[in-house]
Amino acid sequence: MSVPICQDRVIEKGALAAVSEVAARHGLGTNLMLVCDDTTYVAAGQQLYVTLLATHAVTPHSIGRRAYATFAAAENVMSNANGMTGILAVGGGTVNDIAKYAASQMGIPYLCIPTAASMNGYTSATSSLEHEGMKLSFSAAPPRAVVADMDVICSAPKRLARAGVGDTLCRTTVEADCLLSHHLFGTPYPREDFEMMRRHEGELIGQISKIKENSPKYLALLMLALLDAGDAMARVGSSITASQGEHMIAHTLELIYSSELSALHGELIAVTTMTMNDLHNKMLLTQPVVKSLPREEEYFARVFGKKMGSHVASKYVPKVLNAEQVTEINDRVAREWPEMKRQLGYVIIQNSAIQRAYVHGNIPAKPKDINMNEERYNAAVTYAYLTRNRFTFLDLAQMMGRRA
Repeated sequence: MSVPICQDRVIEKGALAAVSEVAARHGLGTNLMLVCDDTTYVAAGQQLYVTLLATHAVTPHSIGRRAYATFAAAENVMSNANGMTGILAVGGGTVNDIAKYAASQMGIPYLCIPTAASMNGYTSATSSLEHEGMKLSFSAAPPRAVVADMDVICSAPKRLARAGVGDTLCRTTVEADCLLSHHLFGTPYPREDFEMMRRHEGELIGQISKIKENSPKYLALLMLALLDAGDAMARVGSSITASQGEHMIAHTLELIYSSELSALHGELIAVTTMTMNDLHNKMLLTQPVVKSLPREEEYFARVFGKKMGSHVASKYVPKVLNAEQVTEINDRVAREWPEMKRQLGYVIIQNSAIQRAYVHGNIPAKPKDINMNEERYNAAVTYAYLTRNRFTFLDLAQMMGRRA
């Protein structure tokens, strides 16, 4: 069954005034739950609550001051939403993931009302929630519409928009990893979706300095790019268009060093994108050779801990190649590497271009920029290939004894 794509977008100044009409257009009914956190309630929720009271019964539900995207938080929304006909998710990625999952499980529609241009999952068909100590991805229906009030978006802390740029420009490393896997294993490569995601990149990079002044035009463009990325995930039915090696490094940092991290998700991705982009350019200088990399379960336990190690091992085992696969892939690479390399080079942004954009946008580029110990960061890069059943340049580097 195909997933519906969120095609209704209202991105303009004063857009909160349109929420009532948009809700009616998409059948949200008159009994609404407004899900937010304490900060986003002040930023937009309170104004929306007052506006909607004239036409709707509205129940505010805050997930707290320090909001975390947990399975328990989503269950709490569901337990308090009996009788509700629709949900309004007012906030960033955490609020949206919680509300999206709750609405999907209850079978009721929801609207996404972002308060910052901070991440690319608003319109995806998944929710990322922590459950029993692990961050897991759950299937969930996308919002019926997105209403982004640019007055609210431009009032958000500049740091959030910089994180949004990190979650957008990772397209370059995501696409390269996806294309590599497609060439070696025949995995899906949704070319048209990546082409759509690239359409705003030139302007986002060229006008990056405008992020410092919270330019409404620039932030609206950034929001469009973020929503395009979410739509691509919904169309493809997975996160392969938005999450590859760079997200695996970030996930490994969160698994091993979560207590030391203070960076936003998009800030992490900005740094890990630079790492992967550098690796891609290095690896394209030589013809790759693949080999089998089996790992004992004890190895995962040593790196990730006993409980987490078992979970990670289950994701990695399907990636271990047999002798026949190794021979077949290496024979094909020997014949076709020049064409593979040409295609990969086309989708990769030059490292210097991303680095210049980061400098002009005051976006973190190195581990020290997010207060991360470089030795620990490098350890996470080394182990990141283990964490997911997706073949990326991280796997190739391990097979060839290269360091990212």
